[in-house]
Amino acid sequence: MKIAKRVLLVLALLLVPGLAAAGTITEYTLDDCDDQGCDGASLKITIDDLGNDMFLVDYTVTTDGTQSSDGLNQIGFLAITGWDDVELTAAPNGLSEWSDPVSAPTNANSTCSNVKATNTKVCIYGFVDTTNPDDYTWSFKFSGGSIVAEEDIHFGGQWADGPAPTAGTIISAGLPGETIPEPSAALVFAIGAVIVGSRVKRR
Repeated sequence: MKIAKRVLLVLALLLVPGLAAAGTITEYTLDDCDDQGCDGASLKITIDDLGNDMFLVDYTVTTDGTQSSDGLNQIGFLAITGWDDVELTAAPNGLSEWSDPVSAPTNANSTCSNVKATNTKVCIYGFVDTTNPDDYTWSFKFSGGSIVAEEDIHFGGQWADGPAPTAGTIISAGLPGETIPEPSAALVFAIGAVIVGSRVKRR
């Protein structure tokens, strides 16, 4: 019984400080944003806080085949601020079809913006045909920084009929939908440890 108590104490000391951070997944979804350039598509940003100022961010555009352009030639968003480095790790038609991420907003007249921001909005350019209804997801890995406030989350991009710098309709959408936090693996493990500990104590 003493060993079980000591194990529980060690688990509590190790896990509790990181429960609110590492392993937390948050989603922001926009389903009705045609007045902000979404053109019938829904947008979702998923942030996975890995701890130690590391984040994985997925940006998903869900099309229904009614969009007025053939595809997307820019993708941009604001989810992490003050980052040191960001890397594109996956794209719907392959990494080679997209530029390296830059710190800039999307721009209808160029490949991302000529006016560079400082470690805020992320932008990439290339092209993916989105005429088939589907989920199109771009994945990014961030080093350093922190998650922005919910009211500062921003969805960007550009619909176009060909690769950038072909001009098209800019997506610039804010006011994210409901935030859906999911329990971290550490939290689930800690709850399980508490349950086991209480059973050992009863015996």
